[in-house]
Amino acid sequence: MSAETSRATLDRAIAGAALALYSLAVAVGFCRVFSQWEFLGDLLVVVLVGHVTGFLLRHVHVAFAIVIQLVVVAWACAVVVYWDTFRFGFPTPTTWELLRSDLSLVGDQFSQAVAPVIYAGGWTTLAVLGIGVVVALSDVFAFRASARFEALVPGGVLFIIVSALGDGRDQVLTTGALILAGILAVSALRAMQHRPARIVIGRQRPQGATLASTALALGALTAVAAGVIGPVLPGAESEAIYDTRNGPPEITRIESPLVDIRPRLVNQSAQEMFSVTAERQSYWRLASLGEFDGTRWKLNRSSLTGADDLGNATEGRTMLRQEIVIAAHRGALVPAAADPLSASGLDLRWSEENATLLVPGEEGVRGGDRITVESALPTFTAEQLDAATISNAPGDGRYTELPSDLDPFIADQARSITAGAPTPYRQALAIQRFFRDNFEYSLDVQQGSGNNAIISFLRQRVGYCEQFAGTFAAMARSVGLPARVAVGYTAGTRDKATGTFKVAGRNSHAWPEVWFDGLGWVPFEPTPGRGIPGAERYTGVEAQQETGEVVPPGTGGEPGEGPAPTSVAPGSIPGPPASVDEVPDIRDPDTDSIPAVATGGRSGGPDLNRVAAPVLIALFLMLGVAIAPSVLRRVRARHLGADPEVAIVSIYERLRSLVTAAGAPTTSSVTPREFARRAAQTVPGVRSDLTRLTDAVTASTFGPAGQIDPQLVASCEGWYASIERVAKTLLPWHVRLWRYVTLQ
Repeated sequence: MSAETSRATLDRAIAGAALALYSLAVAVGFCRVFSQWEFLGDLLVVVLVGHVTGFLLRHVHVAFAIVIQLVVVAWACAVVVYWDTFRFGFPTPTTWELLRSDLSLVGDQFSQAVAPVIYAGGWTTLAVLGIGVVVALSDVFAFRASARFEALVPGGVLFIIVSALGDGRDQVLTTGALILAGILAVSALRAMQHRPARIVIGRQRPQGATLASTALALGALTAVAAGVIGPVLPGAESEAIYDTRNGPPEITRIESPLVDIRPRLVNQSAQEMFSVTAERQSYWRLASLGEFDGTRWKLNRSSLTGADDLGNATEGRTMLRQEIVIAAHRGALVPAAADPLSASGLDLRWSEENATLLVPGEEGVRGGDRITVESALPTFTAEQLDAATISNAPGDGRYTELPSDLDPFIADQARSITAGAPTPYRQALAIQRFFRDNFEYSLDVQQGSGNNAIISFLRQRVGYCEQFAGTFAAMARSVGLPARVAVGYTAGTRDKATGTFKVAGRNSHAWPEVWFDGLGWVPFEPTPGRGIPGAERYTGVEAQQETGEVVPPGTGGEPGEGPAPTSVAPGSIPGPPASVDEVPDIRDPDTDSIPAVATGGRSGGPDLNRVAAPVLIALFLMLGVAIAPSVLRRVRARHLGADPEVAIVSIYERLRSLVTAAGAPTTSSVTPREFARRAAQTVPGVRSDLTRLTDAVTASTFGPAGQIDPQLVASCEGWYASIERVAKTLLPWHVRLWRYVTLQ
């Protein structure tokens, strides 16, 4: 290998490393949308695999090289996300099913997503695929189209998208890292593409030193640029371009109160929603959702009655009087302890099907409204529930209905969890214990309790109350237990001076309820860190909730301390009945993960039109634009190769166009040799290649026909390529791009 060839290889390696560093800086930008840094290792794998593959394929035919690189990058993306579904290093049908499910779920969640999100499921897939596309496109632009700044465009676009959707964390750091990495990448690409003149007057400064000094000088400006640009990027200190943080400061009336839970937990965490003066704590229920269509839990259609007299307390219940004062809570639904017997203070109505008190009309409740409610709190024991049946549930089977396309994996898991539980109560308790023992609570998981959300929740084993309650109810129904989802608030923080419970946005909650004959709807608590007051004797769970400083409405303050689980019930709490069978461990002993999702039983494809499909189509079109000119050039060169004279003249015409664009003065009347002399004055360091190529043109034009050696065509292509590498450095970026796309 010659010294020049070795130097060219080293230049390409340095440029590839610099471009990989830039891709890594783009990947670091995801810290603004993900809650933790687990993503960085996976994205680093994709960056390294993609750029190393591109480097190894530099001398492979462009058509084959790009296809191979795309396949390898796609394989790397699949490996880091779905490796546990691979077999012998290759994806399986389960891999594609999980991919479809994840993309469908993230498509459903995208418009309501709140940063930071958890690095799992469809969000993992989107991040990895995004970096994979950036790596492939930047490598093609840099090393196949001889671009510089253009090679940074795909990564820059992705970085801006992430910034627009992310929060304000680390905006200066990530922006500064991207700018510095971009400067280094452009400098390295320029050094790779530049060919200095072979004759130099005076002492020539080493190219590496020039590159280093330039990069350091520009790098010194990076901190200043980052400090100025970073804070004003979308999603930094200014508002995001696309605000996904769910809504106005006041909760408005909607069809399903589940939709409001996460915005209250995230945006109104410390805001006081209402206060309750009562002798004991309770969950304050807004409504119970009995209709599940596979996408969401909804209110049943129901007639309304007056709320002044709803019946008398039955055995096994305790009366509780509540004085409720509305603060920031809005909407038609009124919070109250289960189960109301009477209510006054406003023109209230009662929906028996939805177990809710509500204010008819457009306005609903307003700040300052006062409501008095008498409730008959259920106080069941494990023995009562263990002896109860479930055959007389209301609604003619409505509360055991499930969508026909519900993934069979959900029912399979429910049967596995409840295997050996002899009574309905023990089945419900087994499902509750499964979630509390094996899952984690996190608000970084996005909203949703539909089919795809349930599958994602069961795989990831992390979520917040909506997923716990919705999945519990779906599993309970799948084994024949009548179940529904209740929505409301936990007890809140008690004011020691007045005894009033201050209920904040952080107390928003959802929990499942199961029907038992003769007892009615009984709440269970699958969400870790939560416990129903008064239900300790049958749930085996201490009364728990998230607590913290409650900010009065209108103050706009923040809590003094972060929320933390705390016990609010005195005394020791007994565990579940000793006779209840242990919940079976359904995790794979080798991977400590839930078994693979079943692939059958689900109809229809993923709804990708809103997000994923347009983005992927646009990226593949960009990739097609990058690839097509190189492929067409190869086809053209092969076609012209059949006639050496014609091929050499074609190369000369391309050379004239290139050098003229670089600024060499020429006319149509100059001879090839005269053109070579003029071109050598404009394009430094290529005189010998110009002379050899123009001599070949003269020989092919004026020499005897049929006497040109076909090998001369390959030599002319080599000389042209050497001249082109230098001449392109003299062209503006838009001219280089235009010549590439138009096959010049």
